Parts: sequence; C-alpha cells; structure tokens
Amino acid sequence: MGAGALLVFILAIGYHITPALVGGSDGQLISNMIAYHMQTSLNWGLAAALGGVLLLVVLVLYAVYERLLRVERIGLG
Repeated sequence: MGAGALLVFILAIGYHITPALVGGSDGQLISNMIAYHMQTSLNWGLAAALGGVLLLVVLVLYAVYERLLRVERIGLG
C-alpha cells in the first residue's frame, strides 16, 4: 500500500496534461506554471526556480514518507 501511494504521488506531482485537459491550463498548479514560463513567457530563470522548489518539496515529502514507512523494507513480493 505504501509503495502504491508513493508511485501515485510521484506521477501526480508533475502531471500537467490531465488538469489542462479537464479544467484548462490556467490553473495554479506548479507544473502548469513551469510549463507556461518555459514555453510562453520564455522566462527560463523563473521556470528553473519553480522546478527547484518543486524538487525540494518532493524531496522533503519523500524524506518524511521514508521516515514513517521505511521504504527500504518494502519488498517486491
């Protein structure tokens, strides 16, 4: 269950296609903001900073997850 939750979280954190198709691309999701600044406004510095913030948040959440569930003990079967 823990491995499944981790896989879903990893896929959901950077997904910007589904929210763009369902609710439009003007939502305030960080992946949409990164894509906008990379493709439309060409502000690559801000896109890199947002990508760094996203990476930092994911690493902190992963560290908390690992501390709570001890990921190395999750076996493949």
